[in-house]
Amino acid sequence: MQRAEPVVPEFTWRDLGGLLVSATLIGGIVIGWVKWRLSSDFASKADVGDVQRRLEAIEQQMRLAPTHADFSGLSIRVAAVERGVDVGNAELRGLREGQARIERDLSMLVQHHLRTDT
Repeated sequence: MQRAEPVVPEFTWRDLGGLLVSATLIGGIVIGWVKWRLSSDFASKADVGDVQRRLEAIEQQMRLAPTHADFSGLSIRVAAVERGVDVGNAELRGLREGQARIERDLSMLVQHHLRTDT
């Protein structure tokens, strides 16, 4: 028995044209579906513009925020005020002591005048 050779169908240019049209149509559909699917995953230009404006506003506020040098200068000024308050407290203590002495002297004078008038 002789083996029969397999029959290979003939492939013509017309068949190739049909395949290309089908592949182009299916490819277009797939690309359209992928673009539609991805369009919801990415931000729109309006969303990006809004985020950009918000980012610029935050950056502007950060430029106006105090720096390390500002806080350092503020710390030095607060320390100077604290020293001034301490000096003022020491002067007040000295005035209280002087007032107490004056009150004692005045009290002695009043008592002396009260004793001498009687």
